[in-house]
Amino acid sequence: MIDSLLFLNLAAILLLAALLSLYNLRQARALEQARAALEDWVMLQLRRHREAKAREILVAEPLAWAAGQLKRELAGPLELIAVQRVDAALRSVELLARDGRRVVIAPLDAAALRRAQQPGRGRLAQALSAPWLTAQRPLVSAERSLLNAGDTFDLEAEQAGRHFNVDWSEARRLWFHVLTRQGEPSSPQNPPRPIVANRQPAEFTPHSR
Repeated sequence: MIDSLLFLNLAAILLLAALLSLYNLRQARALEQARAALEDWVMLQLRRHREAKAREILVAEPLAWAAGQLKRELAGPLELIAVQRVDAALRSVELLARDGRRVVIAPLDAAALRRAQQPGRGRLAQALSAPWLTAQRPLVSAERSLLNAGDTFDLEAEQAGRHFNVDWSEARRLWFHVLTRQGEPSSPQNPPRPIVANRQPAEFTPHSR
């Protein structure tokens, strides 16, 4: 009799455990389905938001946009006035500031850009294809991406690239390299001169070289 009661109690415990496991499994599946549905809804809202943003003009002044990316790294203002050159293969742009500094924008950091540039061997070829970065260390090399430049940075970069005639649509990050004036060493004893704030910036033509 006692053995029968023990057997029945054990069977009842096992049945209860099986029912609880089945219930927990169903609950877990329901929670997983709810989580997936919520993620789908959030991604749909983000996609709609980005599609709407992509139709807007996010970069009306590409030179001002480029200068604005360096506000955190530079102590003073930076006024970019012209496009010096463009390399579609490297997807690189060199911009000129009013005080003579240059800004090189590329989807490559300084080391990778030095490795990628291949100037010609002849004097004329070297003059026409001067390296983007020399052995001189840039004053500033700032990396920008969705992580530190806003959730529309990639869309802004794509629009700015169209102004500069480079394709940044697939660039997940861009580096902004600030260089000294041509022929001027990057020395603390010879810092860049401040920009005169009341000067009018030169007119920018998107397809100027």
